[in-house]
Amino acid sequence: AAAAAAAADNDDESATFSKKMLETIRRVKASNDGEIIIRLLNYMGKKGNAPAESHYHLALFYLARQGRWERGIEILEMMKRYHHHPSSMACSMLINSTRKERNWQAVTRILALMRKLDVKPTSDVLGEAIMAYHHCGQWNQALKMVNRIKKMPGMQIPANVERLFEAPASVRR
Repeated sequence: AAAAAAAADNDDESATFSKKMLETIRRVKASNDGEIIIRLLNYMGKKGNAPAESHYHLALFYLARQGRWERGIEILEMMKRYHHHPSSMACSMLINSTRKERNWQAVTRILALMRKLDVKPTSDVLGEAIMAYHHCGQWNQALKMVNRIKKMPGMQIPANVERLFEAPASVRR
């Protein structure tokens, strides 16, 4: 009976802790500061309360909005440590955030990390990478990605990407 009571107390303590963390994350959300959320995620993990996948995605969202893809990579790796599988949507957000700096090497790094973490790229993610490469002036890289998508069964090139590689009307005549 004592063991059952101790387990119930532990469950109550864990639930209270999670509620407090969620409240704190909601307050932090208003500040638009991904860095604070990262500290909270680390704290939760150290206390034995692994954050939920949605907590990581929230941090990634704010980091991507701030163009802080480097910290986003740390979050993707942290997700794997706590047995969460990073989503292709999260990777897409990070790839998009590299455009602000015109940093094509970051796009390549994120794509490599996706392979390492076994995150399957969707056509949207690859389309985001193509757009980022194009935005950075890396047209050969962008074209390689288009050809890669064409070879992948069931993948389609997103319409916004197709328009990048269409010949102007004056050339098509």
